[in-house]
Amino acid sequence: WKPGYLRLFLSHSAVHKAWVSDVSNQLAVVGIHGFVAHDAMTVSRSWSQQIQQALRTMDALVLLNHPEVPTSAWCQTEVGWALGRRAPVFVVRLGADPVGPIADLQWPSHAGDTVERVAEIVGQWVYGLPGVGDRIADGLIARLGEAMNFNDAGAAASRIAALPNLSDELWQRLAAVFWSNDQAYGSVLVRNALAPFYAQQGRVFPPERLPE
Repeated sequence: WKPGYLRLFLSHSAVHKAWVSDVSNQLAVVGIHGFVAHDAMTVSRSWSQQIQQALRTMDALVLLNHPEVPTSAWCQTEVGWALGRRAPVFVVRLGADPVGPIADLQWPSHAGDTVERVAEIVGQWVYGLPGVGDRIADGLIARLGEAMNFNDAGAAASRIAALPNLSDELWQRLAAVFWSNDQAYGSVLVRNALAPFYAQQGRVFPPERLPE
């Protein structure tokens, strides 16, 4: 797992592993590490033990329900593991309905939608989980404060600008972090990323610099 990211297990069919990897890459932009078993495996180690370790340590699970998934023993085991841990579970229907204990719940259908759209739907669900949105935003703001060069600061700012919104407390923290790091306030990349974000939320950019 990437330090500071929300740990999201992406349960999927091997047939669609490249597509799922693209979804994971989109989620990374907003501070979510989507675990894709076929990408995350370490060679010379038991693959089943690696999956079990990810299931033990995940924060939530998303089932990407392509037509091959309902008959996949591993996908059903992964969902069962999440339910047994009482971890949050979300299903995206991608041409098939889920089976088992989650079958009677209503889940969104996005068969044929783009990777970006599916990642957006998943991200919205993740950010709606209690305490999760602020946790992810806090980690991204911390990375902006720790950036050692303009490029890293710009990347962190772009991720922050992709968030739905911030709490008042996090807006204040972002302002303090922005002015605390010359790689942030001195970066055109950061300013270009944050200025539209502030405007979209009806806030003035650059933020007021409070006395230390």
